[in-house]
Amino acid sequence: MFYSNKKVDTELRLPHGHARLGQYCVALFAKIWHRALIIDCDHAGFVNVFHIDYGTVETVHEEKLRYLHKQFSELPGQAIKVCEEQIGSITIIQKCIF
Repeated sequence: MFYSNKKVDTELRLPHGHARLGQYCVALFAKIWHRALIIDCDHAGFVNVFHIDYGTVETVHEEKLRYLHKQFSELPGQAIKVCEEQIGSITIIQKCIF
């Protein structure tokens, strides 16, 4: 919706070579823009991103990245890392920190 607007898409497009390690952005996945954190960059224009609301990691081309607009930066990431421990017949799920 927001990032599908042509004016917004043009204004927030990351120029080639501007993706930086540790940078928050949005990444296009399955035709939907998702908030992401750049966790690795290569020199061929591809980056690895961590989807901060889903906890998944994906490799995307820079052309599928946009700057994260300020209005989407205030909500903390919604992904929660959990650890599972088996104690006898009981499984305990603990909330961990990423």
